[in-house]
Amino acid sequence: MSSESDTSPRQTFSALASEHHRMALLYARTPAGKEHTARDLTEDAFFSAWQNWSRFDVTRDFSSWLRGIIRNKWREHCRKNLRESSRDDEALSRLEDFSLLKIRSKKIPVQFGLGIFF
Repeated sequence: MSSESDTSPRQTFSALASEHHRMALLYARTPAGKEHTARDLTEDAFFSAWQNWSRFDVTRDFSSWLRGIIRNKWREHCRKNLRESSRDDEALSRLEDFSLLKIRSKKIPVQFGLGIFF
């Protein structure tokens, strides 16, 4: 029988990534609009989350932390690709509640694998 203390950071992150992947992809789709851009944002966000895992405050909600990373990745993307329109901070904040409602009401198949990070 294993306890939580027996779980490695890699296993913990992997479990959280699997649990929150669908939400992250749907959340990234809202500002991105394009499937491939949403997948890139999601991949970059999970990679960044893993790189900064030691800084994650376990008293915070992983989903909120990840959505913040996705928002920052979207802003980076917009700066690099000026042809795509950027959503303002207020619009991104409103997406949080709306996206979570959509996520809970839809079962969208996700064909994006996170195995490359683990």
